[in-house]
Amino acid sequence: MKLPGHERTQKFVIIVLLAICTLTAYLPVLHSGFVNCDDPGYVTKNAVVQGGISLRFLRWAFTTEALSNWHPLTWISHALDCTMFGLNPGFHHAVNLLLHIINTILLYLLFVRLTGRRWGSLFIAAVFALHPLHVESVAWISERKDVLSTLFWLLATGAFVRYTGTSERRWYGLSLLYFVLGLLAKPMLVTLPFVLILLEYWPLQRLRFSATSREQSKGKNEFTLARSLKEKIPFFILSGCSSLVTFLVQRSAGSVAPSTLLPLQIRVGNAILSYIRYLYKTFIPVDLAVFYPYNARGDPLWEVGAALAVLLVIMIVAWRVRAKQPYVLVGWLWFIGTLIPVIGIVQVGGQSMADRYMYFPLIGLSIMVAWGVPELLRLWKGRTPLIVSVAVLAVISLGAATYRQCKFWKDGITLFTHAISVTTNNHFALNNLGSVLADSGRHAEALTYLQKALQLLPDQIAIRINIARSLAALGRLEDAMVQYRWMETRIPRDPELHKRMGDILLENGRADEAVKEYSQAVELDSTNGSLRRKLAGAYLEEGLPEAARDQCTIALQLDTVDPAIHRILGIIEMDAGERGSAMHEFNAALAADSNDADSYNFRGLLFERRGEIDNAVADYRHALFHNPDHWNAHYNLGTLLAQKNDLQEAEVHLRRAAELNPGSPDVRVNLGRLFMMRNDPQEAESQFLEALRTDSAHTKAHYNLGLLLAEEGRFQQAESQLLLALRFDPRYEPAQIALAKLRTKRTP
Repeated sequence: MKLPGHERTQKFVIIVLLAICTLTAYLPVLHSGFVNCDDPGYVTKNAVVQGGISLRFLRWAFTTEALSNWHPLTWISHALDCTMFGLNPGFHHAVNLLLHIINTILLYLLFVRLTGRRWGSLFIAAVFALHPLHVESVAWISERKDVLSTLFWLLATGAFVRYTGTSERRWYGLSLLYFVLGLLAKPMLVTLPFVLILLEYWPLQRLRFSATSREQSKGKNEFTLARSLKEKIPFFILSGCSSLVTFLVQRSAGSVAPSTLLPLQIRVGNAILSYIRYLYKTFIPVDLAVFYPYNARGDPLWEVGAALAVLLVIMIVAWRVRAKQPYVLVGWLWFIGTLIPVIGIVQVGGQSMADRYMYFPLIGLSIMVAWGVPELLRLWKGRTPLIVSVAVLAVISLGAATYRQCKFWKDGITLFTHAISVTTNNHFALNNLGSVLADSGRHAEALTYLQKALQLLPDQIAIRINIARSLAALGRLEDAMVQYRWMETRIPRDPELHKRMGDILLENGRADEAVKEYSQAVELDSTNGSLRRKLAGAYLEEGLPEAARDQCTIALQLDTVDPAIHRILGIIEMDAGERGSAMHEFNAALAADSNDADSYNFRGLLFERRGEIDNAVADYRHALFHNPDHWNAHYNLGTLLAQKNDLQEAEVHLRRAAELNPGSPDVRVNLGRLFMMRNDPQEAESQFLEALRTDSAHTKAHYNLGLLLAEEGRFQQAESQLLLALRFDPRYEPAQIALAKLRTKRTP
């Protein structure tokens, strides 16, 4: 018999090993970024979440239907991450991984308490920790809800187990509290009462079904199924409420597929086949993808029938052996039952199945293996070394597969390229790959994948939106608008569609047309503060600051949490010379979102106009800290550093600005002036000519080139450039003075 102290040491060593192995297998995710699927909605483009925890945020978290889900605790966890780590994806991934490690340890401790079997419990925990089916739940920042809800699932189960052993009501209450928290993280926990009943049957042996057990229990205070159900009425009520809220939210958001698109027989057939596919990927985890496309035409009847037969045979066997091997029935019902909320009878989204849905159901299959394999080999004398060897090899193989799978989550391009390679007709992966390529500025490549996606789903609005964006970026604005006009015939009164048209028109300098589209969007959704902010920005671009101010004022009255509204008001005040009011608005924008690079950039401009150069430099640096690719902050900082004669760093920032915005002649002009200061006339001339290739009527480019040519004694060419500068702006005084001096020099 082992000493208690030795057992504690052994348990501690096992926990440490589980943590180290899990961390090692998931190391690649710590170097991964955000992906363009759900992460923008949850974190990277969600200004409310980025604003951190406040009473206003908490009210939003408990009332929003964003992303077709109601999970306030998940929103709170993301907001805490943004408060502590900003938008550094490595830390967001680290929190997911930490929660997964904690879940692994809790699962091990739970099964040790339930069964007293340390090694079987270790196998279950190791498979949970290292199975590649769980990579999606851990490596995808947006799937925080999986790891967070499972944490409370395990805590609720642990508290309930303590209650069954002590009958102390406080443990029952604590279990209910954890259950509520879990439901607030993800509603998939609605099956917890069902799992508790299974655990009461085995391994707690509190609930019995067999005839022998009934005979033995005669005359005793038998714990029946009816008593078990009655005891869990509060759990069932919470499950029912959560299920109803989730269904209403998802239906309201349009995420529930109507029966006209996916008839019941197709959904049922897919559900049956999905159980078999989950089984297959559990034991042969290959070709895992972020999205498995749905076969909208339905699967062959013979495949559905064969799959149903396999499921029924396993169910019959599990039932028949329940007296001697109850863990088989428990493990199988755990797997079948916990998948029911996401198996697709009520279809949400376009996927036929998803790896993340196996985060908790996989435990049931692990139970069957952990207890079933030793039982099958119980009569073989050499079973222990074999079982240990096979188990260790299986766990190592799973860990290696997880490490490899984690690498696919490096970024969106890697993720969706892999999904396309291991699936067929994957419109979702094609569309998302096109979108992430477009985000990287690779619009020609993006169109290749987007057109393939459109061939698969020609009526898919999301695909056409991405096509329109890339067409516009490639200068094919009219082709882009054709896509939008097609969409307008399908969804004629959609404010979001008009907003998107306004975005593209504004990006292409057609502010007057953008105002019309934004105005239509506001007319359709007059209480949307973000739309009014868009309209305000278009008015500002069109040179109508008072109209922009009116829209911002209304947006603020709507209690809109949007720092851009204060930023627009700040720009209006700054342009009007009201520097105090402008500073107040920029500070308000940064109070609403301390990560807002644009507001730092504009406040830097204001500091510069007030002559507070050091403050301006500091704000430009803040802008670049929060957005290293902010071309205008690079430009402003480079220009200011050049004025301070810090030419080396100024060149770095101006060159970066030119890389990020090669179409800006102003950047090229300032680079040219910098090279004039560094006595590099050849490079300076090259930059001025590059500016003129972009804008042949750029007054300052002609003027500075004229000055450069005059310094080199090329007076005739210099005069031509100065005359061109005055041709495009006859009142440009520096050119007038330079031309007069040049002519004086040339006069004998």
